[in-house]
Amino acid sequence: HFAPLEINDKFSEKVYKFYVQRLDYNKKFLLQSDVEELKKYEHSIDEDVNAGRFNFFNKSLEIITDRIQEAQTYYKDILSQPIDFTKEETIQLDAEKLNFCKSKEELKDAWRKSMKYQVLAKMGDMLESQEKAKEKSDTVKIKTKEEIEVEARKKVLKSNDDWFKRLKEFDRNDRLAIYFNSITGVYD
Repeated sequence: HFAPLEINDKFSEKVYKFYVQRLDYNKKFLLQSDVEELKKYEHSIDEDVNAGRFNFFNKSLEIITDRIQEAQTYYKDILSQPIDFTKEETIQLDAEKLNFCKSKEELKDAWRKSMKYQVLAKMGDMLESQEKAKEKSDTVKIKTKEEIEVEARKKVLKSNDDWFKRLKEFDRNDRLAIYFNSITGVYD
């Protein structure tokens, strides 16, 4: 590297920012209090790197593992009951415009809105497919919106189950790779 970076507090700040962003890009798991807890390490990452320690990483791994486990209960509870589409709501889908939730209640509500959005999108696809099938054949069984909503919730549940299964397969070494990539990313 032509101009090697000094491993100091400025380096630590950049690694912290990269890593927290990569740890929970869509802000679906960490709470603001978790980010504040990790921020205590913001100026000691350089010392960890120089000493070959993983204090910041270990704390982040502990927090994200717990939060992923909690979030798994959120979506399952939400999808176990019919979705209320009578309430008009908005959802921010641009991760860069999102903030970390301040409380578990706020995070659960963000998950509820996300599940509502996913079910609504799936229902739209299913209704469109049903209309196309109806145009091609008279023998197509037309499902009610209620039946489609139930089926859409099941499909969204399966999709999220698969996603969480992949998340759980992400082991310490996979997360450590993200941490190391955050460190090396500072040089770019």
